[in-house]
Amino acid sequence: MEYMPPGKKQEWIEYLKVIFVCLSVAIGSAFTIMTFNQDASVSDIFGRIYRAMEGEEANGAGLLELFYCLGLPSGIILFFNHFSKIRLSNDPTPLQVQLRLYERDVNTAIIRESSREGKTIDV
Repeated sequence: MEYMPPGKKQEWIEYLKVIFVCLSVAIGSAFTIMTFNQDASVSDIFGRIYRAMEGEEANGAGLLELFYCLGLPSGIILFFNHFSKIRLSNDPTPLQVQLRLYERDVNTAIIRESSREGKTIDV
């Protein structure tokens, strides 16, 4: 067995990755704020972005719609941690966490209500 040190990394690729992530986060955040302020009218926001960037009305679907259609389901799959019966990790999904909290709150409410009535209950 012989140790071979890794080759020299190309720093410009690392910088390019950082720039891409920063731009993605900045553009995604701006889009989220705009759709929130417009009460989630995504088509209106896309139209305004096209007018601001190209100076004319959009004619049909473009890159924004394509990336929106690809990014939305992939984000949902990653956030909810599974696709169909395939799980990406063993961590509980946000929905499972919220259901567990709801179940705990219901049990607490049932116990408190039964103690007011002078009953004992096993939850």
